[in-house]
Amino acid sequence: MMLNYRFIKSFNMFGINSAEQIGQIAEGWAKDIVKAEQELHDKRMKICRECPLFDENGLLGPTCSSKRCYNTKTNSVELYPSSDTICGCGCVMEKASRVKSKKCVLGKW
Repeated sequence: MMLNYRFIKSFNMFGINSAEQIGQIAEGWAKDIVKAEQELHDKRMKICRECPLFDENGLLGPTCSSKRCYNTKTNSVELYPSSDTICGCGCVMEKASRVKSKKCVLGKW
């Protein structure tokens, strides 16, 4: 399905800026409904639960918190981005963990 430019631009307010990201989100939600890729999901969720960016209490379930940033030099969590930090992507982990093409912002999977 070809998405038009205006449709994709409407997602920018949520930090979604490409058709690929929209496709990954749709794929994750669809796979979560039928519980597809369960082994991949379980493996990734185990890794995520140990991550400092993991937020168990996100609005839609566990998320990679976009309100936290990991400082790669001090190995600490910060609330504001800087040149030394990588901020969470905001993904709903129950969905994102089922998409093979989705990558962890910290490179953990």
